[in-house]
Amino acid sequence: MDVVGHSQGTLVPSQWVQFQGGADKVDDYVSLAPMWHGTDVFGSETPDAVRPALEAACPACADMLPGSPFLEQLWSTVIFEPSIDYTNILTSHDQTVVPYTSGYAEAPNVTNVVLQDVCPSSTAGHLGLLADPTAAELVLSALDDHSSIDAASCGQER
Repeated sequence: MDVVGHSQGTLVPSQWVQFQGGADKVDDYVSLAPMWHGTDVFGSETPDAVRPALEAACPACADMLPGSPFLEQLWSTVIFEPSIDYTNILTSHDQTVVPYTSGYAEAPNVTNVVLQDVCPSSTAGHLGLLADPTAAELVLSALDDHSSIDAASCGQER
């Protein structure tokens, strides 16, 4: 089985893979706008100041803050299961995953791709990544035995 997730939807499957028996069921895991290290979208001083309001309005949002108990639990083990091929697709225009490099990870079985490295003219942000043709090509490439695409396909429909 393959897993494709976006934003917080890249973290939830990791919980399943690591702690609920999903590791032997996944071959490829593609993450769009992942936040492996959390998001500081509220600013480095904000989490403590707004945590009660944030948790009341969006309980899952607090799990996405750097250093949250949820992220600490994910990082307490091998976050990238060695039997799974991971591809992280990031956009340098992300205004939700801040910094966007929070989605960058290092492991032998992880490939990181910044959309603008493949398609410099792309202005896709956090949500735009879902509709970007080059991002779609990158997802399909990752799921298709990691075939490659290049800047020539930038902005082209498949």
